[in-house]
Amino acid sequence: MFSSSSEPTTPIASSTPSQLSSSMVNKCHQSVLNTIKSQTEAIAHLQQQYATDLFSIDNLITSIITLYQTHSRGGKIVITGIGKSHKLASKLVATLNSLCIQATSLHPSEALHGDLGLINESKDCLIMLTASGNTPELINLLPHLSPDLPILLLTCNKFSTLSISNRIHSLLLAELPNSHNEVAIHGLPAPTVSTTLSLILADSVILALSEAIESDLIKRKKLFGSKHPGGSIGASLNSEAGSSLTSDGSATSLLSLKNAQHQDKESNLKLAPEANKEGGVKSTPLTSVTISKSSSISFDGQGLEMYAASKSHPRPEIANTSPTSTSTQAQTQAQAHVKYISHDEIIKIEETMLLKWITLYDSLQIKHTDLKVNIMQVRQLYRQVCNEDVADQETGSNWSKFKWELLRSFK
Repeated sequence: MFSSSSEPTTPIASSTPSQLSSSMVNKCHQSVLNTIKSQTEAIAHLQQQYATDLFSIDNLITSIITLYQTHSRGGKIVITGIGKSHKLASKLVATLNSLCIQATSLHPSEALHGDLGLINESKDCLIMLTASGNTPELINLLPHLSPDLPILLLTCNKFSTLSISNRIHSLLLAELPNSHNEVAIHGLPAPTVSTTLSLILADSVILALSEAIESDLIKRKKLFGSKHPGGSIGASLNSEAGSSLTSDGSATSLLSLKNAQHQDKESNLKLAPEANKEGGVKSTPLTSVTISKSSSISFDGQGLEMYAASKSHPRPEIANTSPTSTSTQAQTQAQAHVKYISHDEIIKIEETMLLKWITLYDSLQIKHTDLKVNIMQVRQLYRQVCNEDVADQETGSNWSKFKWELLRSFK
């Protein structure tokens, strides 16, 4: 029979001190400085990697083109990862959607239990996030994905199971030197530096993609503001675009109010008699409300509207141009030789073909877009590459860099 003791039990002493000593505070400070220094050096290495490494640059260009084509055909960007990578995927999806680029996240485990149905293999593309490139859940997912689905891999490991898989369309490589990985810094493999590099590279690609989709900064700001009406960012953007916040925090566009007023006035005009009683001549009031609905409307940054004539409705001064001036315009247009090309043609272009282009044409233009570059700028880029090759004493070593710079020059 056990006897009970009335003596109080002694509490187990905590191994964690209730207060930090000055030496421990100094160690914490030094740890923070060490982390910042290491991450800064890793970021500098990433910048140098994409300035000089041809493999990384080629894969970067291929990845951006794949994402651009996905958006152009009405598809969405699906991002998958597990653990910290899944959380990173959620952030990247939010950024893409805020820029009017359709995206969604996919948990690899849930994908095997029905969520694969959210992928449209004929339109979408998939980005896999994994620092190691050896994540079992992503490897197990590969056999269940359509071979027609383009797969991009964002990773820190160039030689991993997924990196060398023939199912991977291209790599977004955030190279992480062993001297700057988590174990080298703190002795623990907690994802920190790897997630930082992955986030920086992914954000950079997303911003470049948004600029490729819409080169006009003002239009990009309008699109971003239309999807971000709340918070300080929304208030700032909408104040530039002539919008005001209501008391409940929602944004009311002055442009929307004015459009509504125009529609009301147009309705009233339709009710008016088309001919006056005296002469039977139709009257058309010359007011701003007669602007075509297809006309484009933009803001000058101060809340003042500027109405641009629709392409289907030429301005009066152009419509009334004499036959002589029309013939002159046609001759001018004929003299401006434009070479229409695709993104793939730029990626695969050889030096001899480039020389032909810069000899025969006045400008290059991406097919089915308004993105153009003057041939003089192309010549300048080509001359710069040739000079760099001479300086490096290695012919053609900067060709991939040239193609990347050429893609970026289209505006």
